[in-house]
Amino acid sequence: MKIFKSNAFISFGLAALILLIVGGFYWYDHPTHFKYNDRFIIGNQVSSIIDKYGKFDKIFYVEDSTTEIYSAGYIVEDAKVSFFGTSIEKYYMIYFKDGIAISVVIMIGGWGG
Repeated sequence: MKIFKSNAFISFGLAALILLIVGGFYWYDHPTHFKYNDRFIIGNQVSSIIDKYGKFDKIFYVEDSTTEIYSAGYIVEDAKVSFFGTSIEKYYMIYFKDGIAISVVIMIGGWGG
């Protein structure tokens, strides 16, 4: 009976360790938001990002340009209105330079105007 308890404890410990390692790798690739892989996005072109994640929800163009993108984003959390208050929407914003993604950030609030 002691051997069975000992083996079960070791098995549980190994399973927990494996889950921690896998979770760590996932967190390393998705530090900003679980749905988007920052390591893939940063350094890639706009077309590659759209191919993988779909069309952007909002696009801001470089001043005096209708083709060069300054920043673009995906809605990650819609605004919610409830009895206890309102939560503000959140966006996963990607910033570009010369068509290449250079940084990502979670933006809270409206798009501005």
